Amino acid sequence: MAQSQTPNRSRLRLIAALATSSLLGACIVVPVGRRSSGRVIEDDDDGEFVTVAPPPPQVDVAIAAPGPGYFWIGGHWGWIGGRHLWLGGRWEAHRPGWNWVPFGWTRHRRGWRASPGRWDRR
Repeated sequence: MAQSQTPNRSRLRLIAALATSSLLGACIVVPVGRRSSGRVIEDDDDGEFVTVAPPPPQVDVAIAAPGPGYFWIGGHWGWIGGRHLWLGGRWEAHRPGWNWVPFGWTRHRRGWRASPGRWDRR
């Protein structure tokens, strides 16, 4: 009886290993971001500024578009939780009569200011 259970256990272990590896193969690794000593400065006239420059952009790999009429919006560094955090790109559907203005960072006297991506009417 012990001999008949061994092949079943081996088969179960193999199935469990295959299931685990297939689940792990679907994982997405997201960078945690870079800790810094930067801080946000509130300025009543000009909004918020971050005192540390964003890192260079990372490379986003765009997979196939979900359908016709979509375009790729590249990722960017956001300021979240007191650090720069990479926010990966995404596909977005075109909007007739609108232009996409990408996210950007602008250097100012008091630091760096984020300009969120947005749709502008043509």
